[in-house]
Amino acid sequence: MSHTILLVQPGQHPETRTYSDYESVNECMEGVCKIYEEQLKRRNPNTPTITYDISQLFDFVDQLIDLSCLVYQKSTNTYAPYNKEWIKEKIYVLLRQAAGTNAPAADGMYGMSHTILLVQPGQHPETRTYSDYESVNECMEGVCKIYEEQLKRRNPNTPTITYDISQLFDFVDQLIDLSCLVYQKSTNTYAPYNKEWIKEKIYVLLRQAAGTNA
Repeated sequence: MSHTILLVQPGQHPETRTYSDYESVNECMEGVCKIYEEQLKRRNPNTPTITYDISQLFDFVDQLIDLSCLVYQKSTNTYAPYNKEWIKEKIYVLLRQAAGTNAPAADGMYGMSHTILLVQPGQHPETRTYSDYESVNECMEGVCKIYEEQLKRRNPNTPTITYDISQLFDFVDQLIDLSCLVYQKSTNTYAPYNKEWIKEKIYVLLRQAAGTNA
């Protein structure tokens, strides 16, 4: 239940800006859906039931001049900013769960999207490296493997490496930089994502690997 502030600018002029706040990320995503539904109702006042599919909702999101949210981080007592792509991912997961189906981890929206992982473990730029993957899921597995390789180097005589998700996330947080670029077929560009997004994707991936819903 993280307090979430939604910032919306539907038109070119700053006067169209507004914001609303919610008790959780899920409530905020429902709020985005309601904004779209209200617009549909205004455009179709004589239609008793409003229906739409997720592609129409995402088109609406893309057409907004700005849509972003700030999510409260209890550990640092700050708000982390998230963009349209992150919001669409969260809406996708929410609607899939509402329909009683599991969102297929990170690749639900992106399919087999080429993903570039940028890593800088140390302070010096010389420690920078990158790797690329055929999908977001493969990239998240790649992050796990980087951590596992580090554990193996530190514990060469241990036959089996075990760790929990909090240890993995601590490793991610300690890296100077960890980010990824995900190919967007619709625009033929790469969208950048940060550590928090990566941790969210890893969380969903590991939960699904364990056979539970995120």
